Amino acid sequence: MRLHFLLAAVLSVALPAQAELLISEYVEGSSNNKAIEIYNPDGAEADLSVYKIEQYNNGASTPTASFALSGKLAPGAVHVMAHSTLASVLGSRVNQTAAFSFNGDDALTLTRSGVVVDRIGQVGYQPPSGFWGTASAGTKD
Repeated sequence: MRLHFLLAAVLSVALPAQAELLISEYVEGSSNNKAIEIYNPDGAEADLSVYKIEQYNNGASTPTASFALSGKLAPGAVHVMAHSTLASVLGSRVNQTAAFSFNGDDALTLTRSGVVVDRIGQVGYQPPSGFWGTASAGTKD
């Protein structure tokens, strides 16, 4: 009896937790051509209702805007959120529209129940270059 309890306790600590969703693609084009792709690397379906994209404009340390995700996301699948202007171009590839207004120097976070699980940029800081990354591989246009 004691061995069964110990084995269960060890397994619960040793087994990996469910993988978190992550931002797999970021589109920051001119005007309203904005989109975010979320990827589910886990073997289980994800409930998107507990996730949000939070936008931090111009070095803000509190969210400028927040966008709740909706639906379910199958294992290995992606969920694309896009501004309605870009959504009309991307068509059926878009799962959800959002009034994104970020630029290359704004930070974005993906949160699960209020905890940041992935991000682009640094919350509370605005890069002087006007974008995150390098001129050839940056987050502007």
